[in-house]
Amino acid sequence: MKSYLVALIFLIVTPAIAASDNAKNQIDFLDTPYAVTHLSDFDIDCVWTKDDQGRLKSEAMGPDGPGVCWDKKSVDQVRKLDEEGKLTWHNPTGSDHTGGNESERRVEFGGYVATKNNLLGSVLLACYTGSLDSDGLLVSKEEQENRYMALLGLYEGEPSSIKKVTNAYSFARRNLSDRYPLDTRGQYRAAVCDQMVKKGKL
Repeated sequence: MKSYLVALIFLIVTPAIAASDNAKNQIDFLDTPYAVTHLSDFDIDCVWTKDDQGRLKSEAMGPDGPGVCWDKKSVDQVRKLDEEGKLTWHNPTGSDHTGGNESERRVEFGGYVATKNNLLGSVLLACYTGSLDSDGLLVSKEEQENRYMALLGLYEGEPSSIKKVTNAYSFARRNLSDRYPLDTRGQYRAAVCDQMVKKGKL
């Protein structure tokens, strides 16, 4: 008779007293109130905001961002904390995704930064975003769409730049998304995007 070892992961979510450096990177560019929780099992901080309908959403970003923040158990526990009034909500720090003058406008996804005057950075981020799997496990479908739209927003009125961003996103959607089930953190796909941009193919 075969015996099987089953590993169960219990996510313990608690309000965070102080934010980690990774969480601070996300907080710096928020323009809406936020709360921070801590996952003790993984020593990860999760930053939470609310959408227009008042629903909680994680600000975990980047192709290799902590997808555990989006885990159903994690989200359920955070919702319970919010309903019980145990989350501490903070006002935004004053920075946002498109701060500064027109030439300094930028968007940031978990440490990845693209500015209006750095088109290659935007193309790279568009490729990263397009490479994410459509199941929304690592990054939700809504967040993927928000990232893509934020990148396009940098180049409003610049059709040639918008085309480059769109082409990079579409390339990754067709060729990288949903094709590498073992690449759970998106590292291989990010490397493909890096090489495509370096070689001038995007």
